[in-house]
Amino acid sequence: MNTLTQELPKCLEFNSDGFADIFSQCKIDLLVDIFKKEILSHKELSELFDKLSSTLSSEEFYQFFKLPKLWKAIFTSRGKDDYIDHIKSLFLNELKFAELDNQVISNSALIEQSELIWNLRSDIAYSTLTQTMYKSNYRHKETGILIDYFSDLARGEQRDIPWGDTGVSQLLIESTMPKIIAAIDYIQSVSPACFNVLKASIYSITVRFDTNKNKFNCASTNICNGLVVLINPHLNEVSVETLADAIVHEMTHNLFDIAELYEPCLPTKFHPQTIKSPWTGRMLDPNTYIQACYTWYGLRNFWQKAFASFKTDNANKYLQQASIGFKQAEFVRIAKNSDEIINTKLIETLERLK
Repeated sequence: MNTLTQELPKCLEFNSDGFADIFSQCKIDLLVDIFKKEILSHKELSELFDKLSSTLSSEEFYQFFKLPKLWKAIFTSRGKDDYIDHIKSLFLNELKFAELDNQVISNSALIEQSELIWNLRSDIAYSTLTQTMYKSNYRHKETGILIDYFSDLARGEQRDIPWGDTGVSQLLIESTMPKIIAAIDYIQSVSPACFNVLKASIYSITVRFDTNKNKFNCASTNICNGLVVLINPHLNEVSVETLADAIVHEMTHNLFDIAELYEPCLPTKFHPQTIKSPWTGRMLDPNTYIQACYTWYGLRNFWQKAFASFKTDNANKYLQQASIGFKQAEFVRIAKNSDEIINTKLIETLERLK
């Protein structure tokens, strides 16, 4: 299956709605395969999963295999001695939430209690101290994407996510939530195809603040597919377009990670050779360089559509930023110079992206 060299480049043209379902199904199939081989083959885990699945609606069951927290739980514990115990604890915890479902839930605008246990959906927490459940209701209405300020995917130290966490306040939420919602709406107005891919591939946008850094940043991680991280979106210089650019950027990384699992033809991330990015000037390993090419390709196509529709200074700025690398002759040449470690199919794909 040529997911990486064929389907993903076509998806990133953002001209067709069909790719949303393709990548959504790819993601589910990957995790279902892991479940069958590693989890459901274990009798106790299989019985617990049967109990858990009986508490889910058909839509909830479909979404279950796309949850970032579930992906993180599996991909950070596979191959470890406590893998089975870790999954068992996860299932038991989720069954506990199902039992507590009818209890009174506090719909709090700010959840800052300690000792909270979060469900897999990252939208409901249970306090072992007060025996109270708290629900986060910050979502983008049409996509259903959770805007997560509070869960254990948003707070504290997170693997692969830069900078620290200096906490959240109601003021920070009020200064960022409208911008994030507007950014998602902006993506829809620019490209319904991109919007539909976003809706299908991203479950949650976690929002973090590090007031020690007077700068905006964004991130994602291959151990937690379906998650976009925005850092310091409260800053005045962070516009709706800045957030749209960040969301499309990290969405593309999420898609790439799925495609790479289906068509594993990338060089290792630990290869000692480095390649200078024609976009940023940073020195990247060959794996990261190829992923960057795809990401800038998606952003270029998105901002071409945005500038054609709105012709704003910000749209033009981001279009030029995404286009600059493709204008340089060395974009493909430096990949060809590394042809001993970069698959020929990938070099041919980069030529098509240009």
